[in-house]
Amino acid sequence: MKKIKFNIGNQPRITINLPSKKRGDGSILVGRATAYLGSLQSSVKLEIQEFELLRFSSELITMDNTLKGGTQLFSCSSDFILEMSMTLRGHVEVQYNMKTSQFTQPNDINWTASGSFTFEPSLIRDIAVLFAN
Repeated sequence: MKKIKFNIGNQPRITINLPSKKRGDGSILVGRATAYLGSLQSSVKLEIQEFELLRFSSELITMDNTLKGGTQLFSCSSDFILEMSMTLRGHVEVQYNMKTSQFTQPNDINWTASGSFTFEPSLIRDIAVLFAN
């Protein structure tokens, strides 16, 4: 799979860069997700299986065609969960949760960032097209 970078939403948004490298038999893509929500910016490492990305793309296309439904994208390491669903008013609602740990002496740091936002459904097609090429 070629390198891809896509934004979910405008501002606020989540930017996903994949793959920076592959792991295992090459089906696990390692990259980075960064969330920008107001003055909050958080970033976490992703490990996503390639078939999960294809499922995500397929569900985005269905959402775009029907203006109904939802989809999820999550990291194998459970450090990142993204849920997208159509609202009754025809907008896309995004909810995300990121967490990680930094082990430094003398203090270990565990942090979690979560948020939600909505955007216009016209942006869904732009994301889904990236996976088709």
